[in-house]
Amino acid sequence: MKKTKLFTGIFSLIFSVFILSACTLNMTQNTTDQIALDSAKEEVAPTPTPTLVPQTEELAKELTATLKTSKGDIVLALFPQVAPQTVKNFTDKAESAYYEGLTFHRVEDWVVQGGDPLGNGTGGGEQATELSQTPFKEGSLGVARGGDIKVSNDSQFFVCIADCSWLTGQYTNFGEVTEGLDIAKSMEIGDKIISISIDSIEPQTLGEKVEVEKVEPTVLEEKPILYYGETCPHCHTVLDYLDKEGRRDELIIKESWENEANNAELLEKAEECGEDPQRVGVPFLFAEGKCLIGAPPIIDYLETI
Repeated sequence: MKKTKLFTGIFSLIFSVFILSACTLNMTQNTTDQIALDSAKEEVAPTPTPTLVPQTEELAKELTATLKTSKGDIVLALFPQVAPQTVKNFTDKAESAYYEGLTFHRVEDWVVQGGDPLGNGTGGGEQATELSQTPFKEGSLGVARGGDIKVSNDSQFFVCIADCSWLTGQYTNFGEVTEGLDIAKSMEIGDKIISISIDSIEPQTLGEKVEVEKVEPTVLEEKPILYYGETCPHCHTVLDYLDKEGRRDELIIKESWENEANNAELLEKAEECGEDPQRVGVPFLFAEGKCLIGAPPIIDYLETI
């Protein structure tokens, strides 16, 4: 009798251990399956990669945006050559009245930020960041983003109201203030966006338009010096023109973004001409004591010599 009870007890113990092992294996398998499922979900929506701005032979149509706010109007020049997808997203939203009634939720001594549908800095979707070396400065228009440099917000934008040069190459730069910077500087948290209207304009430089007087063709005593950046689309517009016309040998061409000596030389010449060194992110031509900035005026000038 005692042997029977002992046998029964041992059998029950072995059976219990077997059942517990099976349950543990099943739980482990379920956990592994969940991890695999989560990984699969992540693979379905990969993180966008930074967009490299394509080089083009023709300048894209340039646009302005009039940002009407409760404090007044701010006029923006947009940069479709520098950040084409960002500009398209912004203009599409503006023309669909997306921004009407939204607010500026962030105001600091160097920046104002708005366009968040939730009004607290957490709203909006995602779009790929379009990095460039177009310099950030007072008046620059940028796109907000989180910790992932490859992903930017698709609705929140900011305007630099003081120096913000450290943002260059780190955030999408897609425009600048041409009128109403004082309005931007007067913004307070909660001020409203009444509307944003988009207008086409004639091609011009990224900053102030430089008028070039037409003159009769002349022979220069010294070759003009062209400073350019390797990733600058406006610069390649000028270089493509020179290649097409077979005129590269007529200029001294210097890369100034990666070459420190050339960059220092460019800054010195810009100051001699009374130009803001912050604007050297676009092609810069020094000839006959003149300083020309931007592809259109440079090409217009080259056609006169």
